[in-house]
Amino acid sequence: MSALLATKGLTKRYGGLIANDAVAMTLTAGEIRGLIGPNGAGKTTFVNIITGIERADSGEVTLNGTAVTGLAPHLIASRGLVRSFQVARVLGNLTVRENLMVPYFASEHTRGTAEAVARIAELLHLSTLEPLADDLAKSLSGGQRMLLQACSGFMIPDVKVHVLDEPFAGINPVVKDTLIELILKENQAGAMFLIVSHEMDIIRRICPRVTVMIAGKVAAEGPLDEIARREDVVTAYLGRSLQ
Repeated sequence: MSALLATKGLTKRYGGLIANDAVAMTLTAGEIRGLIGPNGAGKTTFVNIITGIERADSGEVTLNGTAVTGLAPHLIASRGLVRSFQVARVLGNLTVRENLMVPYFASEHTRGTAEAVARIAELLHLSTLEPLADDLAKSLSGGQRMLLQACSGFMIPDVKVHVLDEPFAGINPVVKDTLIELILKENQAGAMFLIVSHEMDIIRRICPRVTVMIAGKVAAEGPLDEIARREDVVTAYLGRSLQ
């Protein structure tokens, strides 16, 4: 299959530190790809670059065959690539329901109020946030905010790629399972995911393929159990060799 999201030679320096070193990655439609690596590996920098928050010093990002390198985040989002953040960003003084309305009606691809109402009802039910629909978002727990952030992204019509940055960090197992089910359902409907996470059990459960970054470079790609046997990956995580 042809690449839906691809990077080539993506490099970012901060003074003498090379945070991303000629990163090349290719993701195809329908994937749920895990992006893993020890702290400081360059994962967040990579995500910031492909979503327009930071600019690369060199290299290229393409989405569905079209270059989006250096575009502002809202322009990249309008082309079908959106992201979440490790600390959930919600509109605290709006209700849960209103938080879901905003991204839908802010999109240039809206298809009418009836579709919005139906989609909101579906996501409220699937996320278990239905009883809280008319509560202010600032009253939600951390896990509930993470669910709302994810659902807000799912409300945007015609999104091709969801980039989720540590979506499972610091939330309870029940909320994690609910979020996993939401991701799998959206994936079955055609959405592609790139998931940055340290939760190896979840990555193993939902990501058939992972990319490992070490010291700013792509070190390995493949199934998690295969990657986990590589000595360079074990050394990067544990600080020691298998020997």
